[in-house]
Amino acid sequence: MSQSSSSDSLFEEKHQLSLDDDSFNDSQPITQPTNPSLSQFDEFIGLIEEIIVTDEFEALQSSFIDQHCHLFNKGLDSENKLSDSDLHLEYQRLIENFLIDRLKEADPDFTLEALQEAIHAYITSSNQSTNQTNNQDDNLPTDIHEFLASLDDFMSFKSLMCDAYEASQRSNEEGFGLTITSLQAKQN
Repeated sequence: MSQSSSSDSLFEEKHQLSLDDDSFNDSQPITQPTNPSLSQFDEFIGLIEEIIVTDEFEALQSSFIDQHCHLFNKGLDSENKLSDSDLHLEYQRLIENFLIDRLKEADPDFTLEALQEAIHAYITSSNQSTNQTNNQDDNLPTDIHEFLASLDDFMSFKSLMCDAYEASQRSNEEGFGLTITSLQAKQN
């Protein structure tokens, strides 16, 4: 008997359940085999969650936004320019490269192919589940789903940039208001 068939036999023997077996215990849960890609999907999502809440990620994202939000000073309803799309692609690459680098640091075996397989397995599993609603992403944490979807969505990016620009203007106005108020108080 070859070693692999011996291993297969041992595996089969260890995992067969028989109701007649005296060692069978009703209180032990019977677990179904899990899909390694689904486990990997959960691991990747957990890692992404950990990465995007770090100070390093926030600094990277804030720096890019602060540096470029002034280009979106006309608001969401303004005409989209080619340079806006180019900036969106630059933002995508920056964030994606950062995530990939951190995922590789956390898991040296990480590959984009493994992530794609895990996502495919998740979607396939969600579609096959009879208890799922039509939304494939019900089990995906909303904040992670929104974040990942926003990387590809130009209007989400534009909204992010416009909101940042408006916030910077409010901050500047409040700062100027305090300065003007203090100057007026000194003159009286």
